[in-house]
Amino acid sequence: MAQLRTADPEDYFRLVSELDDEMRNDPEGRIKLFLTPAGPQWCTEDLLQAIRRTADERHLGIQIHVLETKYQRAYFLRTYGKSATEWLDELSFLSPQVSLAHGVWLSEHDIGLVARRGSAVVHNPSSNLRLKSGIAPLAFLYRAGVQLALGLDSSTLNDDMDMLQEMRLSANLQRVPGVSSETVPLKDIFRMATVNGSKVLGWGETSGTLEPGKRADMILLDSKTLIGPYLSHDQNPIHILLYRGRASSVDTVIVDGEIIYQEKRHRRLNSKNLLKQLKTSVKPADTDRGESLEEDLLPYAIRYYQTWDDEPLVPRHIVNSI
Repeated sequence: MAQLRTADPEDYFRLVSELDDEMRNDPEGRIKLFLTPAGPQWCTEDLLQAIRRTADERHLGIQIHVLETKYQRAYFLRTYGKSATEWLDELSFLSPQVSLAHGVWLSEHDIGLVARRGSAVVHNPSSNLRLKSGIAPLAFLYRAGVQLALGLDSSTLNDDMDMLQEMRLSANLQRVPGVSSETVPLKDIFRMATVNGSKVLGWGETSGTLEPGKRADMILLDSKTLIGPYLSHDQNPIHILLYRGRASSVDTVIVDGEIIYQEKRHRRLNSKNLLKQLKTSVKPADTDRGESLEEDLLPYAIRYYQTWDDEPLVPRHIVNSI
């Protein structure tokens, strides 16, 4: 069996330098390089500090999965006696260049710390539901002034990467019982997926809004799917988009002024041929072997994490009471 080897840090940073130099010379400039340590529990202090220095020197963004699960929360409390966010801050890692993916188990202290350091939190509600990670405290983050963006994390509800659906889920999932409970306004949910997303990606000066001097990046939607069978004339268009919009409503996509998708058809590629190639090139998994392996390993995983489940937790998202 082949052995997995962790990439050597020197090789990693050499590759970062080469890719960054190549992308900076790209005349279209449609790709940005991010440093992405998957999670702090898998990184040494030296590595994280080297990543931060490289990001500063090359003006690169950093994204890292932080407090996605209660197990990550428990690990840092057990190992360091502090939260992952506090540990990262002691390493001078947090900055406006850093975006934290998920942040489901951020405490109120963590949230205040992230806000003071200017780091962003990228909300991934579909992924968090599918992976049983929990529901991020969106209203708390918003109230604290944390910069918020919206992501898909390759794990959406319908396996369709529908950002419009993700906006709708984000808007509805934050609504805890009680008429006095705080919510993030729909216009700011929309900003999370557009303006704020561009800022977090480092495109804030060139895209994210439609105004003179910025790239003409936009999508056009088929209004029939949004207004039918009935819609009052005084409805807010952003509310309509978040309540009724879906990927199938997209008619045209324009990137930097170039129409790449029109009348629900790709102009640069043949999607039918690509799907045929994909079906022939991807072999189905050995189902019997996969199910057997899962059945064999699952009892050990459950036994290992049972002690971690005993950690005291106070989720902010109250669904109901017993």
